[in-house]
Amino acid sequence: MLSSIRPQAVQRLAVFKCHAIPGPSTLPGLARTSPCSTQQSRTVRTKGGTDFYTNANRRDERLLKRYEAQLARAQAKIKRDEEEALEIMKREKYHGSSTSAGNQTVDNHNYYFWEKVFTRDDRELLEKHGIRSVDELYTVYEAAEAVLTRPPHPPIERLEPRLQVAHKMYQSIPEKLAQAGRAKARSPFSGWLF
Repeated sequence: MLSSIRPQAVQRLAVFKCHAIPGPSTLPGLARTSPCSTQQSRTVRTKGGTDFYTNANRRDERLLKRYEAQLARAQAKIKRDEEEALEIMKREKYHGSSTSAGNQTVDNHNYYFWEKVFTRDDRELLEKHGIRSVDELYTVYEAAEAVLTRPPHPPIERLEPRLQVAHKMYQSIPEKLAQAGRAKARSPFSGWLF
């Protein structure tokens, strides 16, 4: 509809005609004339230039294509960076190999979190989503954080269920540790030997 409406340039052309009035003149050699009057008027319509609109549209289309190409390059770069980060995390697992004596204590520490801090229901929920250790929980939590901190910053409810569960469980570790400490303190056998 916008293309059918074109600005029209309107010009008014007036034809002027002066009439000589016969009769004696006060000055010799000059004819007496009446003031000029408009005898005919007509309107001439010229086709309005649509170049302004088409040029603007062409410019907008060029800019749109350029911005779409920039967006595609940025998304590809983000994806490559995430894949590289995941590869680095897989290669250098969060705690390293479990063959050395120093890593043995780390594994025991992870076992404590897995068995003592998380309830059986928590562990079953995590295993249902393919998370079977604290290392896997941390890896999935980091992936969820990467998605949450990247524009357009989606809310946690829009994440896939695996990422939601991992984020929720990892965030709840300090609270679960505090609950475990309070439960141990309330216990009648809180470490005292009789």
